[in-house]
Amino acid sequence: MNSTALRPQGSHGGITKRAGGRTRIDRDGDLDMDGPSGGRGGRGRGNRNRGGRGGGAGAVSRGGRSGAGSIIPAGPAASRMDLNQNRNRGIPARGPRNGIVSVSETLVEVRITGWKDSKGSAEEAIAFLERKSRVKLRKTLKQGDTIIAQVPFPKIHSILEWNDAQFASSKLRLAAPSLGRLDVTERSEAVISRANPANKDTVDTILALEGVLANRYNPESKFLDLSRLGEDALLKANGFFQLSSTTSKMFPALMQVAEKKFTTAQQKRDTVHSVSLAYNNLKDVRTVTSLSVTFPDLKNLSLEGNSIQDWNTLDSWRHRFKNLEQLVLSGNPITSQQGYVEEAYRRYQKLLMLDNIPVDPAIRQKITAEGAAPVLPHKVQSRFIQDDYGVGMKFLSRFFEAYDADRVSLLREFYDGESLFSLSVNTSAPRTKEQQNTRQFWDEYIPRSRNLKRVSHLKGRTDRLAMGPDEIAKLWGELPATKHDLANGDAWSFDIWPVEVTSGVMGVLCTVHAEFQELNKVDGPQKVVRRSFDRSFMLRPDVLGKVKVANDMLVVRAYGGFDSWKPEDGSGSAGGGGEQEKGEAAKKSMCEQLMAQTRLRSDWATMCLSETGWNIESAWKAFLEAKANGAIPPDAYLPDSTTAPATAIGANTAGGRDGIL
Repeated sequence: MNSTALRPQGSHGGITKRAGGRTRIDRDGDLDMDGPSGGRGGRGRGNRNRGGRGGGAGAVSRGGRSGAGSIIPAGPAASRMDLNQNRNRGIPARGPRNGIVSVSETLVEVRITGWKDSKGSAEEAIAFLERKSRVKLRKTLKQGDTIIAQVPFPKIHSILEWNDAQFASSKLRLAAPSLGRLDVTERSEAVISRANPANKDTVDTILALEGVLANRYNPESKFLDLSRLGEDALLKANGFFQLSSTTSKMFPALMQVAEKKFTTAQQKRDTVHSVSLAYNNLKDVRTVTSLSVTFPDLKNLSLEGNSIQDWNTLDSWRHRFKNLEQLVLSGNPITSQQGYVEEAYRRYQKLLMLDNIPVDPAIRQKITAEGAAPVLPHKVQSRFIQDDYGVGMKFLSRFFEAYDADRVSLLREFYDGESLFSLSVNTSAPRTKEQQNTRQFWDEYIPRSRNLKRVSHLKGRTDRLAMGPDEIAKLWGELPATKHDLANGDAWSFDIWPVEVTSGVMGVLCTVHAEFQELNKVDGPQKVVRRSFDRSFMLRPDVLGKVKVANDMLVVRAYGGFDSWKPEDGSGSAGGGGEQEKGEAAKKSMCEQLMAQTRLRSDWATMCLSETGWNIESAWKAFLEAKANGAIPPDAYLPDSTTAPATAIGANTAGGRDGIL
């Protein structure tokens, strides 16, 4: 295959201009590929003599070309020509002959998975896809975690474009296993036939599009110029812009005609290096996304002078054009976006030129270093604490130990008549690899779960909200016994910060992520089941100034591990502060831990740690010794803490530094 692959076969281009109706384009003469192109203008039937035809309106001259027959699709496509011609003449099409079904009528099986991981139903997933793709799914059937549907072949790609679409809290996976078994010629013919203008058949369409490609291809520079298609004389003369239905389908058909010119991917790589889609009034790339399928190895691409607003409108090409070296987006609103240059290099790693400006080595180095990791303002840490008076720390140090051993005393101490408690079961939360194929039993939780995604009736929501110690005690009594591992600090993550509970009344919000063990009474013989949970406490003072729980929300889920909040070491984090930042964070964490254990003020805890070489165990022992000797004044403690400090979860007199506080 040489560089003349896109030139017309034979001695003539096979196209004569047609005196057709006026095509509606925008004021700049650009083709609007996203919307209707206007009315039918002065369309006529034209002369459809098959011999040496004259140039009547709508006529496409084949003359006596011997090579014309070589581009007619073979097989079932050839037998469908008469049906297409009859349809164009207004004659009702007859059914398929000899049992041959038109490819446009062929139903392709589509398998949809991933919906089960979301909070939506199968019906909602189907409605979502139909709404987004504007394609009606036929003969839908649910088999386990898979939805099986039938889609007419011409519309199959409109559905498959929504593969990996975000649905509820998961991504939908779409596949058409039988698509590859359809004859390649049939698939190509179907795409092209959808672009047939009025009073044209597929052969006419192919001839016209071949002429467009031949006129716009430069073999010396290996450049295919598809800019300003709305002004193209051949496309206008052959009626591609008279109907919106053919306007939007013209480009995919053009790519199919180009595809038929090559037999290998290497031939395409050697023949076409550059493509321009400039000045086509593109708002996104949905109508031209097939370019990435026909020419996936382009080196240079221009989208200059279109109406592309942001990178989201280019997501169809996010993982395409892996070898792109030059991209032109000048003249589009996207170029004024913050981070425009960085995102371009992030998407196309081999990019050397952007808008005719060479790549900045500093930006390339930055993007390469960050890789695919998300850019976060701070490193991942297992805790975030703003608790100057230690209210939240003291509460947590007491709560979980008492919840396992004596829930009644816990209710008396921290809950009053206005306290609220609710339980929610999240059955679709991510699990560890070991838990993927393990069946989960929720029999003791589901009847009491107040998951608002599942419980929609007002009465059900009201009945499952416990208020006051009596109602909460009843609900807690119906839940399985638990055991929280207070010594494994890595398995706990908690955030504490002050909030305004009511107007003028400050409180503390505590959010905890961890795990517990329960004695499962449902799954055959009794055995210990490991679960993860999320629990949020809104703490407030009562009239006497004592700490009370305003709201307690518990979410129980399958065991998911604790890798998500493992502290980062700073080696790969954007904007990291190195060892100094890591050391400061560690010191702050130790200071907060010692404050919780001792009830000392921040300055005294810092002094204690500093004098003991920032060793938490030595600092604890030094505190006990100083306290025994009366060397700690009353004002060294946090308010209302002149008595012995409360012991933190997991801490002991031996200086247990592995607790969660």
